[in-house]
Amino acid sequence: MTSIVEQTRLLLAFNEWANERILSAAEGLTPEQYGELRDQFAHMLGTGRWWHAKWTGGEYGAHVMPRTIADARDAYARSHDDLRAFAASLTDTELARSERWWGTEKELSVADLVVQV
Repeated sequence: MTSIVEQTRLLLAFNEWANERILSAAEGLTPEQYGELRDQFAHMLGTGRWWHAKWTGGEYGAHVMPRTIADARDAYARSHDDLRAFAASLTDTELARSERWWGTEKELSVADLVVQV
């Protein structure tokens, strides 16, 4: 049976794989087509960056709005590096820790929140 730590690492690795597939497909877009989807790319990127900062006690910083697909690829690469490092550091204790859900009073375990990325 796969441990919760390993399941979480697999989920984060799958997220990176899926993002890479989306970015590769987007490389065929014209600048105008990318512009129509830019907010979605920024939202997906921002979600991963926000949760990573929350889980690690880091700073979210400014919202990233990649101007081009090349900018998006660079920003996602940095985010994926951060999430891989986070995944490598996971323990059962860390995954059991509670975090507040998006400014509400509801708290969920880090393991439950990873699916938001």
